[in-house]
Amino acid sequence: MLRSQCRVAHPFFWFRLRKIEYLKSIGNEEEVRNYKATDKRLLDELDGDVGEASWKDWKQKFPPELVQKMDGKGKYSENTAGLIRFIRNLLEHYPEDAEHIDLMATFPDLFGGVYVFAKNKGWNDRVSPRRMFQEEEEDITSGGVMNTLSLEDRAPGFSVPVQESGGPPPFSHRHTMNVGV
Repeated sequence: MLRSQCRVAHPFFWFRLRKIEYLKSIGNEEEVRNYKATDKRLLDELDGDVGEASWKDWKQKFPPELVQKMDGKGKYSENTAGLIRFIRNLLEHYPEDAEHIDLMATFPDLFGGVYVFAKNKGWNDRVSPRRMFQEEEEDITSGGVMNTLSLEDRAPGFSVPVQESGGPPPFSHRHTMNVGV
């Protein structure tokens, strides 16, 4: 893989939807799935790596009726593991509700903190998270799924002006770049 492709393939450069799928895969890991039985020191370390600002009072960032509906199946703890599990269950069981919530905007630091924690603990080498990295390699080398995502999925809020008539601008050598590989 080319060096520039490696940088683009880094999880911090993943598209929004891929980051959400990664969080969902971490939500399926045993320590998060059964976080109430997980060693408190591990959960405290997860909270520390993610940062309190990401998870503190996280239930207040969702519509109260959604939290009430989901807490009815079993209360979620006010920590990072509880938030990740809530997100996983929201995506898995309430996709209609999930599509109205921009998780990356609501919790901008969550993905980065969870990724670093999971990497340091070796969780990214486990089956479910590891698939996220294997799919990324396929996308880059084959031009797969990445090329089918809309611009809004790849860069929310970013727009590109479209030239309606006249075709592309004329080619000029002054505007070309020499990119070394």
